[in-house]
Amino acid sequence: MLQVKTISGAFPLTFPPGYRDITDELSAAEFLEKMRWGNNPSCTHCGSKEAKRIVDPRTGERDKRMYWRCRGCRKRFNVRGGTMMESTRIPVHQWLRVLYMVNADRALTGNDVHQYCQLSLKSSWYMLRRIRSGVFKAGEAWRTGAITISRS
Repeated sequence: MLQVKTISGAFPLTFPPGYRDITDELSAAEFLEKMRWGNNPSCTHCGSKEAKRIVDPRTGERDKRMYWRCRGCRKRFNVRGGTMMESTRIPVHQWLRVLYMVNADRALTGNDVHQYCQLSLKSSWYMLRRIRSGVFKAGEAWRTGAITISRS
């Protein structure tokens, strides 16, 4: 079991069963599509539920960038659209690995990500900044509602 040293100590980095199968970009994109959309992908541009996979006409295999084409607005989209992974060249399986690491240990540093994932320091700091800003924005939306406190 791999131990990663962080500010808060060492944590064993064992991935849950769904994460173990993610070894390349295709399996990571399919895992994320299943988590995000289920069986009905929705367009990130217009919200339409009618979409088809873009496949290579010669081989019939899925496009390497995992694109879908919306039948409503006819634009291309993929699972990264509208997320913190949008407009980055970092592979999806690396994003999923870092997201799991952040979930396991909040005090994760850029150096930890750099050492475990073999990413550059610049990429690891960039990823952590995007993840933390996304969590902060979600927290701001959550804090706008009424708060009830119960004694138990």
